[in-house]
Amino acid sequence: MSNFKKPFSDVRMRVGIAWPVSHCTEWHTEARSGHVYLAAGFFTEEQLTVCKAVEDLFEESPWRLHSPRQVLTLEKDASAVKRSDVFSGNLNALRGSAFVLARIDDFDPGVLWEMGWAYHAGVPVVAFTTHAARGLNVMLQCAVEGFVQGLHNVRRLVVDQDWDVCTPGYQEVQ
Repeated sequence: MSNFKKPFSDVRMRVGIAWPVSHCTEWHTEARSGHVYLAAGFFTEEQLTVCKAVEDLFEESPWRLHSPRQVLTLEKDASAVKRSDVFSGNLNALRGSAFVLARIDDFDPGVLWEMGWAYHAGVPVVAFTTHAARGLNVMLQCAVEGFVQGLHNVRRLVVDQDWDVCTPGYQEVQ
């Protein structure tokens, strides 16, 4: 049986963030301009509460945050031009991000699209959930660099930069 190799094993250091845990790939030391892109739904009260809580964590973090909710939003009757501008702005933010922090709790189609685009572009993705029993299906598991369970662990990752809370997205096949 052959070992599974992650497609972005050659994606490395971005904005001075070292991916130091042993289950993640080694990262080069050259820094790249970037930020953390928050992929999270914000359409229900619960989603908005979690989204704001994560955004607040970045006030205590050395990392810069791009949260589409704070920057590029639409009104229900937005024009096609405005919709295109928001799409392009978010795509550019994804393209320039150090990594994507993606909330998978609601399997929001926009979040899943952002995760897939990031994977394809070689931008690392760390998925997180606030549900204790939630895991990753095989498509997400093999596409993410890591997985974090619980807001308390998201805090440890974002504020304390404690990468030990980030479990591997996949396991090598032995």
